Amino acid sequence: MIFRDVTILGSGTIVPLPKHGCSGYLLGCDSRPVLFDCGPGILCRLAEIGISAAQIHTLLITHFHLDHVSDLAALLNSRWLQSASGARNLEIIGPAGTDAHLSWLGLKMDSWFLDYRFDIHENEREPDVSTGMKVLTGRTGHTDDSVCFRVEDDRGQVFFYSGDTDYNEELVPLAKGADIAVIECSMPDEAKVDGHLTPSLAAKIGRLSGVRKLVLTHFYKEVTAVDILSQARAEFAGPVILAEDLMRIPFDDAANG
Repeated sequence: MIFRDVTILGSGTIVPLPKHGCSGYLLGCDSRPVLFDCGPGILCRLAEIGISAAQIHTLLITHFHLDHVSDLAALLNSRWLQSASGARNLEIIGPAGTDAHLSWLGLKMDSWFLDYRFDIHENEREPDVSTGMKVLTGRTGHTDDSVCFRVEDDRGQVFFYSGDTDYNEELVPLAKGADIAVIECSMPDEAKVDGHLTPSLAAKIGRLSGVRKLVLTHFYKEVTAVDILSQARAEFAGPVILAEDLMRIPFDDAANG
C-alpha cells in the first residue's frame, strides 16, 4: 500500500461552521481509501469527492463522541445498499468499547445489519490489519479510552492523526517524523479548555516529533476569530496548514516539503 493524499472531510466540531463540519479524514491510497472517524455529514462529503460508502473497507475510530462517530450507522446502511452480497465486511480499528458500540448499533438496526461481517481490532497497540499498512495506536486521555493513530505505508510514509486530545507527550513518539500530521486545535492559546489543544500546544507536539507538515483541525468558532497560524508558527518552524473541509493534501508535497 502506498499513501497518496489526505482529504479533510470534516475539520470542525459538533458545532459546525461553514467551512468546518464534523470530524472525518480520508487517507487516499493506491489500493483502497481508509477512513478516520465518521462524524455527521461525512457520507455527503465522501459523495462530493466521488467516493461511495461501498469503497470504504477500513475505518479507524478515535473515540465515540458524536462529532466523530455519529455517521457510522449511516455508513453501514449505505454500504449494505451499495454492496453486492458477500461484500459487506468492514474492518474497524478503535479503542476499548468498539465491539460494544457495534453491538448497541445492531440492536437499533433492521435485519440488514445481520448481513455484516465485522473484523474488529479493539484496544490493540499494533493491530494486524488487512490493508497492508502498519498501524500503531496510543492513548490520548481525551476520554478514558480515546486513541490516536500512526499509520505507515510500504515506502515508509507516515500519517499521524491525533483525534481529540489534551497535551500529552506520549503522542510525540507516535507522531515522530510524520509526513503529514493532523492534530486537533480546538481553541486559541488564550482560551484553553481541558481535553483539547491550542495552536501552540499542537505545534509543540509537531516540533518535538519532527513532523514534516502540520495540519491543524477540529476548530471551534473561537479559533476562527484569532490568528492561530501565527500562534502555531511561533512554536513550529515547518509548514502549517489550517484545515478546511474538502482540502486535499498530497503526500508528494509533504515528502518533498
